[in-house]
Amino acid sequence: MRKKEVLALTPTEFEILETFVENRGQILTKNLLLEKIWDRKGNFVNEHTLSLNVSRLRNKIADEDFDYIKTIYGLAYKWSED
Repeated sequence: MRKKEVLALTPTEFEILETFVENRGQILTKNLLLEKIWDRKGNFVNEHTLSLNVSRLRNKIADEDFDYIKTIYGLAYKWSED
C-alpha cells in the first residue's frame, strides 16, 4: 500500500519486493536476485529481465519522499528507506 493506495503487483514483483524487505539495508547482487527468484523455480532469465522487473516495481512503490530501491550501478540493488 502506498499512502493507503492498494498496489497491483505481479507475482514476480511481489517476490522481488519481499526479498528486498527481508534483506533491508543489504546489498543484493543481481546474481543473488536471479538465483532467489528465478533459478529456484528452474527458470533462467537474464539480467535485463531482472532490471525490467525492478524498474517496474520501483515505479509502482516510489513516492515523492522515497525511491526505496537504490541501484549500485552495474552490480546490485539495495532497499533503502533513507
